[in-house]
Amino acid sequence: MKVVLRYLLLITLLQSVDIFTASAFADSPQILVIVNVNNVGKLSKKQIKQIYLEGDINFPVKPINMAAGTKIRSVFNAKVIGLTESRIKAYWAQMQFTGRATPPREFENVNQLLDFMLNNPGYIAYVPADTVLPESLTIVYRLNY
Repeated sequence: MKVVLRYLLLITLLQSVDIFTASAFADSPQILVIVNVNNVGKLSKKQIKQIYLEGDINFPVKPINMAAGTKIRSVFNAKVIGLTESRIKAYWAQMQFTGRATPPREFENVNQLLDFMLNNPGYIAYVPADTVLPESLTIVYRLNY
């Protein structure tokens, strides 16, 4: 009987954690991952993670980020990269210290990011799904949840 009660308590606890986690991102915007080059087709979440963490240099694009602390960056990091902001900061600190790579350039708002992409080919970025995109930018991944 005690085992059954413990099991039920554990299930209830795990369900409440799932509900809390889901509600944390319930009002999060959908995200589009975009590029400003023509020769990149659709990308997988794994490929995007590799590009953002400098793990795959076979793609002709360099990553750029929204500023730290923005909601879209938090959602992107959690849902696509799979790391928290603090883990990503630690990763980039190590990469810079060892001289292997520098973190992606950051932009305060979507308009600045889009202006940069329009004038500098070879980049990948993420924007809210309701962003009006210029024709020269291509969607390579859509985060739906």
